[in-house]
Amino acid sequence: MNPHRGRARRIIPAMLPPAPTRFHRDDPCLDTILDCLRPGPDQPGQVPTVVVHGIAGIGKTALALTAAHTLATDYPDGCLFADLASYGDNEPVPTTQVLDTFLRILGLDGDAIPADEHHRVALYRSVLSGRRLLVVLDNARQSRQVKPLIPGTHGCAVLITSRNSLPALDADAVVPVGPLAASAALRVLGAEPEAPSPDVMKVADACAGHPLALRIAAALLDGNPPATAAELAARLSTADRPAEVLQDDERRLADTLSAALISLSALDGTTIAHLALHPGPALAATAAGWLLQQPAERVATDLARLHRSGLLTSDSHARYGFHDLLAPLARDLAGRRMELGPRDAGLRRLVAGYLHAVRAASVTLSPYRFQPAPAADPPAGPLAFDSRAAAVAWCFTELDNIVALIKLTFERHWNAACWQLAYWMRDYFFLSKTLDRWIFTHRLAVEAAERDADLWAQAVSHNNLGLGLVEIGDVDTGMTHFRRAMRTFGDLGDTLGQAVTYGHQAWANYCLAQYVLAQRQVARAVSLYQQHGDQRGCAINLRTLGLINMNIPGADAEAPLLRSLRVFADLELPLDQAMALNCLGELHLARGSHRKAARSFADAVRTARNCLSEQEHARGLAGLADVATASGHDWIGQMLRHAAQCVETQPQPAESAQLIGSR
Repeated sequence: MNPHRGRARRIIPAMLPPAPTRFHRDDPCLDTILDCLRPGPDQPGQVPTVVVHGIAGIGKTALALTAAHTLATDYPDGCLFADLASYGDNEPVPTTQVLDTFLRILGLDGDAIPADEHHRVALYRSVLSGRRLLVVLDNARQSRQVKPLIPGTHGCAVLITSRNSLPALDADAVVPVGPLAASAALRVLGAEPEAPSPDVMKVADACAGHPLALRIAAALLDGNPPATAAELAARLSTADRPAEVLQDDERRLADTLSAALISLSALDGTTIAHLALHPGPALAATAAGWLLQQPAERVATDLARLHRSGLLTSDSHARYGFHDLLAPLARDLAGRRMELGPRDAGLRRLVAGYLHAVRAASVTLSPYRFQPAPAADPPAGPLAFDSRAAAVAWCFTELDNIVALIKLTFERHWNAACWQLAYWMRDYFFLSKTLDRWIFTHRLAVEAAERDADLWAQAVSHNNLGLGLVEIGDVDTGMTHFRRAMRTFGDLGDTLGQAVTYGHQAWANYCLAQYVLAQRQVARAVSLYQQHGDQRGCAINLRTLGLINMNIPGADAEAPLLRSLRVFADLELPLDQAMALNCLGELHLARGSHRKAARSFADAVRTARNCLSEQEHARGLAGLADVATASGHDWIGQMLRHAAQCVETQPQPAESAQLIGSR
């Protein structure tokens, strides 16, 4: 008879697989795990538990194994390890089977292990009582898989990896694993982060910090025969699905990532397929609701769950997107799961939502500007912003998405939506001086309006494009667009459009130092604006006239500037006020009236800061620096000039970016 039958022999398990040899991670994930799982003061009944979660292949197991090997000496009674195999083609390992394996490893004979799961759990926890042991559970799918495997008494600890965050587990720490930092990615590829070759940098960029992608790329570069970095970089840059390039004899990145999509439920698969239609880098719940034709609150719950599962990334603005390598595979899923009609309908709802949101931002930033009828009905309710700051923040956050949508509408020949999105974004472009996107989007807008033979849309798009070109210093090309706009407005008999164009031409001629011609064009613009009762248009041109007259001997520059400033104050147009105040400061400085100049520049700085104009803020600070220098306070001027440079280079704030009425 076996004397040990029915009781566990004292065996110290050592089930950990080897630690990874190419593990490089510069973020604090490892420290978080170690801090949580290192034994602390005895607290009866508490078992420290950590969940490491993230997308397939992102390095969860490598991180967990590195942590477990580091902690080995803290758990003298050994380490249990189980791969629950919850993903891929195989069925997950049953909990009863894991318990059977653990109990045998812990020293029990097979015939002493009960068949019933509840009895196995009780026996497992009894055997672990009083021991200091680490349990590592890899590839869990659900909390209910791992709960029976958590010891019941203090002294043990549990480390779990999953594509989900397993919220029902109430773990002590939930550690999201994201892409590797650039320096760590380069080290995986065998390069020195301080001096990588351009081709290795391209490979690292294409892998987007994904550890499995990087390890496969490293194997390809080290292979027999090895691929050159230039060859691999070229293949990755030209591939529609870069994940399919990254495969060696035993690993295919595309299979790993696709398995995560294929295993989705019907509901989550539909959500992912719709999200993949979005052409931009990330989208908020509001935009996802437009795509799915569902309330944003309901969609937000689904997005959060998919983020916890590792299929979506998330940013600080609560927007969700795909990892760069997963995005093309998600689009493939959309192609398989959705017919062309539903895909088209979803995109049209998305475009309609953005159309009305961008229009709402334009109305908030420039309330007196003419607003054409939107090319589509709003997808859900009225849209508005509760403040100018909220509109600016939303445009700042959504800028890349909107530019991508303008490109998409252009490619699909949704011409009215294309030029209207650009038209309404011009107010933000003018405020933020995002000049490259201003010009790119309005070139598309001009062509889209020409396709539709929409003369008015052509004229305003030429006007807006011309103004952007003048802003970057290409005044001659800008004037070409103004002339085309003027001819078209003349053909349409649109004198208000002509007034706008005269004002733009006057500004361009001021930039070319053609002051007398610019004066005449301002006079024509003001006359036409007065016919239409457009106070803002008159004031804008009076401000331009003040600048022009500063360069013409004997001409009155102060009176038109003061008149424009009064109108902007009455109409509550802070950006225009800040611009006029800076012009007035420059006039006083040129006259040697340093006290008046300082007061005007200081008012401009305060007003520009309130209306979120970085350019006018920096311009005012630079003006104060010039006043200080002219007054003999060189050190103050240097400080202010440095402050102006800092303002010009800092990003705009992106807070309070919530749309009202889209919830």
